[in-house]
Amino acid sequence: VILANFVTTETGTGAVHIAPGHGADDYVAGQQNGLAVLSPVDNEGKFTNEVGLDELVGTHVFKSNNRIIEILAESGHLLGQEVYKHSYPHCWRSKTPIIFRAVEQFFISLKTLRGEALTEIDKVEWLPAWGRNRIYGTVESRPDWCISRQRTWGVPLPVFFDENGAAILSADLANKAADLFEKEGTNAWFEKSDAELASLLGLPAGVTKCRDTLDVWIDSGCSHVAVLDTHPELHAPADLYLEATDQHRGWFQSSLMLSTGYRGEAPYKTVMTHGFVVDKDKKKISKSDAAKAGKPTDAAHFYNQYGADIVRLWVSSVDWQNEVPFGEDLFKQVAEPYRRLRNTLRILLGNLDGYQPVEN
Repeated sequence: VILANFVTTETGTGAVHIAPGHGADDYVAGQQNGLAVLSPVDNEGKFTNEVGLDELVGTHVFKSNNRIIEILAESGHLLGQEVYKHSYPHCWRSKTPIIFRAVEQFFISLKTLRGEALTEIDKVEWLPAWGRNRIYGTVESRPDWCISRQRTWGVPLPVFFDENGAAILSADLANKAADLFEKEGTNAWFEKSDAELASLLGLPAGVTKCRDTLDVWIDSGCSHVAVLDTHPELHAPADLYLEATDQHRGWFQSSLMLSTGYRGEAPYKTVMTHGFVVDKDKKKISKSDAAKAGKPTDAAHFYNQYGADIVRLWVSSVDWQNEVPFGEDLFKQVAEPYRRLRNTLRILLGNLDGYQPVEN
C-alpha cells in the first residue's frame, strides 16, 4: 500500500489500484515508490505475452473486461462487483476511449532552456497584459518536452538504433537527413529500407530506423525560421504573433522554446491574444463541428446574406479580448441598427445636397 495525493476520500473507498504503465499519475507514484512499470499492451491496444494469461494474449483491452472479471471470480479473487458510472477520457478528434500506455519516448530537456525562456517572456509585450502571467506559469511548471509521437504520418525523427537497441542521434545525422528530405521529401524515410537509409546517411549496416515522428508543435513552433529567414524583406523577431487563448500552451510556447534555443531570443516582440468565437451556449465554434451540425462559418455566407457592411459592424462591435458570440441571430440584431444608421446618414447627405461651405 502506498500513499498519493491524487486519491480523494470524497467518493469510493479512498483506495485505488496502481498501474504505473497505464496512467500519468500512476507512473509518477510508481517512480516515487520504486514500482515496476508493466505495460502489457501493444500498439493496437491488444494484450501481449507480458499479461501472463494465454487466453488474453491478442485480445483488445476494452473487449477483455468481462472475461477478466470472470477469471477473477473463478480464482476467488473477486470480492464483489457493481456497475459504476464515471467519466472517462476520450480522443478529442475521434471521440473514442483512450488507452494509456507507458512507452519509451524522446525528450528535450528544459533544465537550462526553461530559465532562458522565462527571461525572454519579460522582454515581450503581452496584449492583454494577463497573457504574460499565463504563459510564464505554463513554462515555469511544464515538464521536459516529449517530442516523439507514434503516428504513421509526420516529420520523422532522424534517429537510428544499433544492434543493442542504443539510439544513434547527432547533429551531423540530422543535417544529412534534412538534406535528403529537401531532395526527396520526408516520405523517403518511410519508403526506403533501413539498409538504404543507413547507406545514404553514412551509417553502418545492421542499424534500424526509428519509426516515431516529431510532435507537430515542432513543425509550427519553427515557422518563424521558415518565414523570417527565407524572406530578406522581413526581420526577426516578428513584430506580432496573434492567436486565441489556447496557444499559450501551444504555438506561442513552442515558438518561444524553439526560438530561444535556436536564436537565443523570443521569436516575437508583441503577442496579442483574442477570445474564442462561441455560439449562443458559450461553446467554442470550430469549423469541423459546425460542418457536422450544418451551420455556416464561411464569411462569404454572411456577406451574401446580410452584406459586407453588417459583417464589418459586427466585427467592430465585439471585444476581441473576451469570448466572441457568433451566429445568425446576432447578425439579425446588428442588421437593424445598421439600417437605422445608414438611413440617417442618407438623410443627412440628402439635406446637404447643394451645400457650399463658403457661401452657406
